[in-house]
Amino acid sequence: MLQAWFVLSAATALLSAFEGAWAKKLSRDGFGPHFIAWSAATFTLPILVLALWREPPARIDPLFWPAFAASLGGNTVAILCYFRAFALGELSIVFPLLALTPALILLSTHAITGEFPSPRALAGIGLLCAGCYGLGLGEGGPLSPFRRLWRDPGARNALYTSLLWSVTSNCEKAAVEASSRFFLPALHGAGLAVVLTPLAWRRDRRDFARLRTPEGVLAVGALAGIAGLLILSQFSALALAQSTYVIAIKRAGMIPAAWMGWKLFGEAYGPRRLAMSLVAAAGLFLMV
Repeated sequence: MLQAWFVLSAATALLSAFEGAWAKKLSRDGFGPHFIAWSAATFTLPILVLALWREPPARIDPLFWPAFAASLGGNTVAILCYFRAFALGELSIVFPLLALTPALILLSTHAITGEFPSPRALAGIGLLCAGCYGLGLGEGGPLSPFRRLWRDPGARNALYTSLLWSVTSNCEKAAVEASSRFFLPALHGAGLAVVLTPLAWRRDRRDFARLRTPEGVLAVGALAGIAGLLILSQFSALALAQSTYVIAIKRAGMIPAAWMGWKLFGEAYGPRRLAMSLVAAAGLFLMV
């Protein structure tokens, strides 16, 4: 029988693919990445507050506040890079680069504590990197994946996001353990909404006028619904299992994302990228 944390993590993976695809659609419809990031943070707040209200009052450990501050700071930059990656890059490239987070967590743990990953974890890292390399192959020959990282702003922003998340995921786990599974997301969402409001107003001011139209409200509302459910499922899973396990399964969302990129957005090399996503996902599961 499947355990609850695994089901929640699998739901998080599917929802993350839908979120990326919808963010890509919003970008194609003319919405700016700063406005999309602000919308995702702001309009999920009612969902998160409702979930918090239905939960027993959280007992806040003093360790919560430094973990929360570190998470909020890192994720403010990460969420902007995240939505810029979808605006400027391809789903089938962006998602596998986001999937590097668990590998970076393992490597950073070695740097901090001296613990060396197990042979199986190293094999998983190798498969994950091989899958990402295969996804980046194009007409430029064997060095084309590395040129893509240098030249493609979508790929670069995805890599920046992955690096930031490799740090903030452990902060989030610590903050959840020091409070409750829904207290952190609600406070986190409120903090992001406050910080991102002036940035979105400065960079994508014209998009706020689109909230006066039914189409604009529907577009933003759909993103908020997907993002809200994603956050609830992810933090519920984090309360039940190690963050590396949850994040690894979440990143398997690269498989449906590769299919969506191919079928919905006409991205090149669709079958090969789907196959390479499966290779990279196999590496994730080996790691955990």
